[in-house]
Amino acid sequence: MNSWYAIDLGDALLAGPDFDDLKIQLTEIYEQAGKPAEMVAYFRHETTASLFCSVSVYLSPSFASHAERLCATPCLPPQQSGLSLLVGA
Repeated sequence: MNSWYAIDLGDALLAGPDFDDLKIQLTEIYEQAGKPAEMVAYFRHETTASLFCSVSVYLSPSFASHAERLCATPCLPPQQSGLSLLVGA
């Protein structure tokens, strides 16, 4: 399957601890996999019509075997605009 995966961490002001924990988990998965070039995770602050912004994390298809454990849902590849690298090269 070539699906990307998304994790919504919710309100950016409250997401700090969950974001840090997720970064640790993703880094461990990435390193245990041998740091493959195609395994990347990005994040972006998303804004909608509401008054707050949320943090979304996007995982490349290489994370597929870990998606369920990470509570990630399949999604389309993210738009490149505004993405920041979280894990990978």
